[in-house]
Amino acid sequence: MTLAFRHLPAASAAFNTSYRALRMYLGNHSLAAWRAAGAHYARRLSGRPSPTFVTVAVTYRCQCRCEHCYSDSPTRPREIELGTEELRSVLRQIRGLGAMAVHFSGGEPLLREDLFDLVAYARSLGLLTRVNSNGLLLTEENVQRLKAAGLTECGVSLDSADPEVHDRFRGTPGLHERTVRGIRTLVRRGVPCRIMTVASRESIRGGLARTIALGRSLGASYMYILVPIAAGAWGDAAGELLTEPERARLRELQDLTFAHLEMPTAGTNCCVYRKDILYVSANGNVMPCAFVPFVLGNLRERPLQDIWRSHCERLMLVCRGDCPMNIPDQREALRRHVEEAARETERPGCAA
Repeated sequence: MTLAFRHLPAASAAFNTSYRALRMYLGNHSLAAWRAAGAHYARRLSGRPSPTFVTVAVTYRCQCRCEHCYSDSPTRPREIELGTEELRSVLRQIRGLGAMAVHFSGGEPLLREDLFDLVAYARSLGLLTRVNSNGLLLTEENVQRLKAAGLTECGVSLDSADPEVHDRFRGTPGLHERTVRGIRTLVRRGVPCRIMTVASRESIRGGLARTIALGRSLGASYMYILVPIAAGAWGDAAGELLTEPERARLRELQDLTFAHLEMPTAGTNCCVYRKDILYVSANGNVMPCAFVPFVLGNLRERPLQDIWRSHCERLMLVCRGDCPMNIPDQREALRRHVEEAARETERPGCAA
């Protein structure tokens, strides 16, 4: 049964988030993760900001050529990627911030052979773990290795129930078939699968409902619907952005236990402004979010704690119902904030 967001949307969104979090913790079987969650909420209750999760791009490399790609944009040059020991240090620093989870992203993270070791190390620190994949490398062997490493869940991109539409959007012939096969492998092997789909103006008119139905039939744990954002390859693609009526129609497709939207209500504040997230690029640049190309600092030059503190101390912005990157004055305000925070981080004597 689908329980829709027709009444009390804020309460419904909160239930959806809590429901998914509880499922992850119950399925994780890690006492260290439960202790980390307690420390996270104690820290936040004491007034010290702590990100819920940090996304770490472990590589810029990818087999796909997606229309909307954020990883391969001109603002993110393919500089030398962080090595294994550097990434272990990043994971320890993330845990030191009080974060509950780390999301391994890219590029395609499964192109790194050390990914399995990094997942296992993050789990040993008490972090919930997710790997975000395009699905091409979700083979029986790799899925079994991810499960053995203690992966909490795997996020898989699936943008349409129509193979032709998905393959064209991702720039990779035959991708849909292999992605669906990878999802089935995850489900069969008992690795929770989160399907990630990018909504479009066209798909909202009918295709998205079919994609959600496909996700249910494949046995995915839940589906996360992302809205188009004016960043990366879509930085100048204003025509891709949703209108407010389209957002309202999109929100009607949400339900309490399966389909979730990153901006679930018109009153939802940006997760960056709630101080819930942070992003580390493959070369160590720290940004507020994977969709925000403004650099707060680099982990090869400054500790994450310093960068996070400078970011949070100055962050007083609000943006409800949409990503600030989609609103010119909000985008400019965010850019100015990042520049000021970066200057403070670089100031001699800056300490956490």
